[in-house]
Amino acid sequence: MLLKPKTSFLGWFTRQGRLKNRWARALNITDPQQRISKLRLIWHSLSSDPQQFGELWLPFLEDYFDNELLGELTEEDFSVVEAATNQPDRLSNSGIPVIELWLRLIPALDERGEKLKSNAVLRKIFHSSAASRQEKQDACLRLIDRKAKADSDFETYVAWLKSLDDYRQAPQVINFLTDACDVSFESANMNIKRAGIIASKLKNAGIDLYKADIALGLYKLQVETKPADAIPYFTTAFEKDPGNMLPLTGLITAWVQNGEYEKTSTISEAHIEAATPLIRNLLTFSQTMSWLNSRSNGVAAPIDADTLEELNLSEYIGDVFEGARGRLFLIEGNASKAAEILLPLAQKQSHQPEWQYYAAWAAILTNQSSRVLEQFKGLSSKAVRWPVACLLLDADPATAKNNQVKSILQHVKGPYGPAGKVRLALAEAQSLPGMSWQPGVGTMEEDLEALRTVLGFAFARENRELMKKALASPLLLRLPRADQLFWSGLYFLLAGENAQAQKLLQHSSASGMRRASLVLSVHFLNLKQLDSAEAHLKVISNDKNIKYSELISAYLSACRGKTEEAVEQLEKLRSSGDSRIYYALGNIYLDRSREASEKGLADRERLYLDQAIGAFRAAMTSETSKAPDDCQILLTSTQFVVDPDAGLKQMSRAWSDIMKLTGARRQRWVVWNAILAQLWSDHNTKTSAACEEARLLLEELASIPEATAKTISQAAAFAGSDLDDSNLLDTLVHFVQYLAGNSPSSGSQEYLRVLMTMAARQRLHLTDKGQQQGVRNYIGKLVRMDPANIGIGLFQVSACLADNDMENALASLASIQPENDADRELCTCLHKLLLGERVPLEQLPEIESAARSKRKFAVNILQAPALFLNNLPEQGYNILINALNEEGDLLVKVIDIEKFLPALCAHAASNGFIPKQLVLGVRKMIENIDGQRSILTVARCAAAIDEFNDANHLWKKVLKKDLDPHSSNREEFVNHLCYQAVKESRGDTVIETITKLRFAAETATSG
Repeated sequence: MLLKPKTSFLGWFTRQGRLKNRWARALNITDPQQRISKLRLIWHSLSSDPQQFGELWLPFLEDYFDNELLGELTEEDFSVVEAATNQPDRLSNSGIPVIELWLRLIPALDERGEKLKSNAVLRKIFHSSAASRQEKQDACLRLIDRKAKADSDFETYVAWLKSLDDYRQAPQVINFLTDACDVSFESANMNIKRAGIIASKLKNAGIDLYKADIALGLYKLQVETKPADAIPYFTTAFEKDPGNMLPLTGLITAWVQNGEYEKTSTISEAHIEAATPLIRNLLTFSQTMSWLNSRSNGVAAPIDADTLEELNLSEYIGDVFEGARGRLFLIEGNASKAAEILLPLAQKQSHQPEWQYYAAWAAILTNQSSRVLEQFKGLSSKAVRWPVACLLLDADPATAKNNQVKSILQHVKGPYGPAGKVRLALAEAQSLPGMSWQPGVGTMEEDLEALRTVLGFAFARENRELMKKALASPLLLRLPRADQLFWSGLYFLLAGENAQAQKLLQHSSASGMRRASLVLSVHFLNLKQLDSAEAHLKVISNDKNIKYSELISAYLSACRGKTEEAVEQLEKLRSSGDSRIYYALGNIYLDRSREASEKGLADRERLYLDQAIGAFRAAMTSETSKAPDDCQILLTSTQFVVDPDAGLKQMSRAWSDIMKLTGARRQRWVVWNAILAQLWSDHNTKTSAACEEARLLLEELASIPEATAKTISQAAAFAGSDLDDSNLLDTLVHFVQYLAGNSPSSGSQEYLRVLMTMAARQRLHLTDKGQQQGVRNYIGKLVRMDPANIGIGLFQVSACLADNDMENALASLASIQPENDADRELCTCLHKLLLGERVPLEQLPEIESAARSKRKFAVNILQAPALFLNNLPEQGYNILINALNEEGDLLVKVIDIEKFLPALCAHAASNGFIPKQLVLGVRKMIENIDGQRSILTVARCAAAIDEFNDANHLWKKVLKKDLDPHSSNREEFVNHLCYQAVKESRGDTVIETITKLRFAAETATSG
């Protein structure tokens, strides 16, 4: 106890004495308020000069903080004292013990109930340079005893531990800090945050406490939501105490929140067996997320959305848990539940941008297209932006157009670039670029949209194999159930399995996929099931975002016979320039033309056909969208129907494209016209295929109309006239046999006889000499089977004549049994010719004029060999020359003119008249030269018909090998050159004449 001041007379003569006297008087005042008022004045004087009055500070504060006065002291009183003591350097020079002053202040503050302030004083003591090490320790321990837990208190504890050589020497402090770091998942976030801050201070100071790792892990996971940063702390804590489930729970939770689901598989069986229900739930959730993000797992999800909800993990993994539930609801086909979860979740703009992709799906399937735009606008991640752009393009094409979707899809980078361009081309009905993609390069959302793009690409290309392969991808199971059903339905539609396709598409539509209703309405229209088509069209009729619904509505009107209404609807849509509008108009005009045809209105039929051609042309030239794949085929087919001659070549070329058509696009009338064009065209490579297609079409009919059988038989016979392939001819024979058998009275039998004759002729022509007897026997069998077939009978006669077998030729002619007078007279004429008798043309039987000219031609040709046989070659050659001039094209089809060329050329040259077909025959020989003798023969033929340039060229070839200067070949060439020069000298080509004569002289003397 310090001595109390007393008044003294002498004290009045010094400053210190006067203060002591005033102090003593104040202490004698009984009124506390008056006393404290006097003491304040005294403290003011004492504190103003610590150098002079420092020794009085401690005894004065004893009186100042007397228990009787504490209640009268104000906040300002303590503040003034604190301010005076907060100058340790200044006070130390005056000899005032600062630490003692602070220690006097602490109990006074405690007495007043101001524990926080007294704690602050203890911290001052700890951090004061004036405090000894023992005083610092005491201050730290007093704070712990007082359970001081302010941030600055914990800094004090950490600072004390850090100052020790071994912090484990302060167990009281360590225990206190360990307790401060003791938090769990059940702790409030505020407590976890505090523990995390304390743990962080310990870590920074190099103080390793077990519970500090857990506290930091929970702080990073729960407060900062940085699961990646939490993983190292939980890992360390788990390694220190493998039996503690708290760090294991934290580690699994951090892995899950960070998307490292596969790491949960590293948890040992022993730990799983000992795991809490919470850990087991976390592992189940991790397996579910692994499945959701897998590109290779082709089995169903390990858990459903409702069961997942029972795991009750929201407080541990937060929004990730809800996001997984939303995705599972999409996959299960519960779009409304998915929307309830995913749309609010996406609005949080969290670190999970992929949620906006699935939220966009939920919006589409719940008919909230405007919400798809919300997801699109809220995205910054490029890896998710273009997949959501694809969904926006599906849901609302007009809105997508105004929001740079086209630009985004055109500029998708890397391996997904082709998917962006193909998706855009599909939406705009443009030509499809190539499509390539391998899953696993980008995000799950990118792969899902790439898969959907491949499916759309394959369907547009009608590539069933590619579509089947894409549907087998495990990624399909991660798409919304409605979309899975949609693509599967399209595949079965492509495969022609209508019942299965309808079932799947109807389920897809019921699950929210409105595009499935669009497809079904078109499908039922093609099947002419109009009520079903209308029912599905009603589902989308009020949705302006469904492209082509108005177009389908117009087509439905047309199918119901309301063609005027349909055309009116389509005309309103023409301004869009969309190729499909014109395509639909073209098909409606085709339907009208068929109606007009059935009613016998030829003029109206032609008008509608012309309108159809105009509409299809407009579709093909549209710049806004690519015309449907069969539009060009329909245009070509319609043009062929209107003008077969003009459209024949193009229709024939379209064969391959028409054969690729499937489903409703493979219209019978188009295939039928393609068959006719193929048979009528000069290109015979597809004759066999045409016959097979025709047979398949005809087999669908209960009976074959006679007109149809006759038309196709005639076309087959026409095709056979140009064939040089015996197999193809046999195909035509079998086909016309089928027609003749199904329609005996159609006239097909006549064309069958023609084809059988052509086939027999070709077979004999292609058979080696030594093996021809078998073919002749076959021809004889055909004659015996059908003796009325004058064609095959006459061919047998010609085969005998070719072998100089006059006896069998006459016998074969006698075995023919013509069915009409004209054929009978023809055989009679031929018999006379073979016997050397002349047959005046006026004796030919009277038949219609067109056939008569052919008969005259036949008699002329038959007279020629008869004249040769009777040693009258000049007359025979004259007949052939005249025939070449009048019916050259037909003659070269009947006989091998090359065999007669040398003699015919010589004869023609002597008579001064050279038919065109003779020139063509020589040119054909030039193209097929096969030896020196043939070259010389062809050179002579060319010279005979005044084809001098070809003759000169060929003779030069001969003389290159014939080096004898006196050979007959060289002499013949010189004579030819001289003849040519003399002939040209009669004109104005004097220089050329001199040149040729000079060349003749050089040739004669060379060698």
